[in-house]
Amino acid sequence: YGTTGSKAILTALAEYFQDTHVIDRRRHTPWLVAFMLAKGLSLLDTTGLWPIQAGGNMAITSGSRAQARKWSRGIYKQYPPIVGIWYSSSLVGNPCIALYERARDRLPGRPHFNESLASPKLLSGLTQMAEDLKYDLK
Repeated sequence: YGTTGSKAILTALAEYFQDTHVIDRRRHTPWLVAFMLAKGLSLLDTTGLWPIQAGGNMAITSGSRAQARKWSRGIYKQYPPIVGIWYSSSLVGNPCIALYERARDRLPGRPHFNESLASPKLLSGLTQMAEDLKYDLK
């Protein structure tokens, strides 16, 4: 995956469909959406030493989701200027961003790209990414 966009899409698919390992293009009508930020983001970078310095470890991105949510609630309270968290995907290692509702004013009114996963335009790319992830495509 030579482009940032392809890595982002692969990561999103891996994360979203991780429980079933099936990229279901129709169930729950999933869409692929990309947007350009209207403003910059103040993010807490948890990919480096911060988790250790804060008394934790990298398990906040790869361990229990309940524990990660607990950490996120603490981060939210302790760092009011932060609008989200920069972290590494525990599945593919690529960077991810989780935004809090505080980031609402940084999002544009319209997406840059917005396409249903059921669209024939996405089939070829989804087929390749499903194969790379060893996920089924439905």
